Amino acid sequence: MSFFERFLICVFAAAWTITAITVPTRGSTSTGLDSKTTAKIDSLVAIVMAHQHVPAITLAIGRNGDILYARGYGYRNLSGSLATTTTVYNIGSVTKQFTAACIMLLQQAGKLSVDDSLAKYLPTYPYARQITIRNLLDHTSGIPDYTDLPNLPHTATAMQFFRMVWKQSLDFRPGTRYEYSNTNYIVLGMIVEKASGQAYSDFVATRIFRPLGLNDSSTRIEPRDVPNGATGYTFENGRVRYEPATRDDIGYGDGTINSTALDLVKWDAALDGGKVVDAASWREMTTPPAALYEPPYGGYGFGLDIGRFYGQRMIDHSGSNPGFITLNATFPRDGLEIVMLANSDNFDPLLLFQRIFELVERPSAAQIAQQENPVPNEDPKIRAVAQRWLARLQTGQIDPSELTAGAARVVTPAAARAATIAASAIGKPRAFIYEGVTYRGRALRYSYRLTFASATVLYDIVINDRGKIEALDLLREDPALL
Repeated sequence: MSFFERFLICVFAAAWTITAITVPTRGSTSTGLDSKTTAKIDSLVAIVMAHQHVPAITLAIGRNGDILYARGYGYRNLSGSLATTTTVYNIGSVTKQFTAACIMLLQQAGKLSVDDSLAKYLPTYPYARQITIRNLLDHTSGIPDYTDLPNLPHTATAMQFFRMVWKQSLDFRPGTRYEYSNTNYIVLGMIVEKASGQAYSDFVATRIFRPLGLNDSSTRIEPRDVPNGATGYTFENGRVRYEPATRDDIGYGDGTINSTALDLVKWDAALDGGKVVDAASWREMTTPPAALYEPPYGGYGFGLDIGRFYGQRMIDHSGSNPGFITLNATFPRDGLEIVMLANSDNFDPLLLFQRIFELVERPSAAQIAQQENPVPNEDPKIRAVAQRWLARLQTGQIDPSELTAGAARVVTPAAARAATIAASAIGKPRAFIYEGVTYRGRALRYSYRLTFASATVLYDIVINDRGKIEALDLLREDPALL
């Protein structure tokens, strides 16, 4: 599904006018937030669920592992079972921080080194001698992402998934740039098995889940098949429907773990607090390669995004798999943990996360102003292209010669006009703030935040290595939350 097609689904899902909202809740725990704050959080979650058609969200807010507030909202399945604080969801790519920790535990035990060549473990892979375990951990290997391929099978082993990109050339020379690839963590899961002599699931269970008391966490099973497990859904063609998935669909070392919000708070506190890996390993996990990023904006460590939010250091990761979305973030300065789990792959957690953070941390005016600062080193030529294409989307005056064939099929005049109206991206934006660039395969995704009279809109433009526009994405931040 393209960015633009996904946008059309998300924005039309968010276009309802909500006057009264009742979202059933169960299993509330609050030990550190006042009733006014928790009532506001409940209201925000209810609005997001209604606008985005999300059946269930479970939220947990902790401080050094102690729960400040936790609650399940909505239904873990549409048969009528309520979500609770212990509802089990698939956590998608949040799995990667567990996989990275497994690698560091094996390094501490002398079983491997993060500077080992991949040839030590997969000697027949054509590019193995060029790649190290470190390159896999911080997504600098250049190995293409298997999840970008069409028609992925529903049943495949980790090696079979890796084999899908086995003969593809690397996207870049290892170590020279960052590009997120799920294949890296498929391979890391296999390395855990080779170095430990245990199945990945067994290693995670014996070295992490059991010692930390993560009693509701699991691998290699669909969440709906465990007690209190959630069923995954999507929103498509105007309705919420079950999103079928097999245990292979939810991945291996890249995305296999199921967990609860309470277990993830416990995990966050243990990982940040030195109870999982030692201090040297934690420094490696949270230190992105300096040459690839511009301080102080962070980067990617080992299974962890490292950045800043309202002036604070933030360590986080999101997760997405069929039917599920997760956001897991910690703030080392004061031990804050925020975890959000949803049983819909239509859920966009970012603005809700921001609003919850503001309610809990109450940032100063200076911190708020700093958060709105644009990322430096913007390319003015790309900005001009993004602005020109925003105007074209608004008017429907599309020039297909600047689009890839796939984008031209989706970005029709009618679709473009409808999309900008649904996103409230009408007229000239009051602000056009650059938020950075990331790689997407052999393309670059440039991100902007636009402020209009009635909404704030996230705007991405993806340009491939031939200079063609591969995707355009407009996503309205919900005005009801602003």
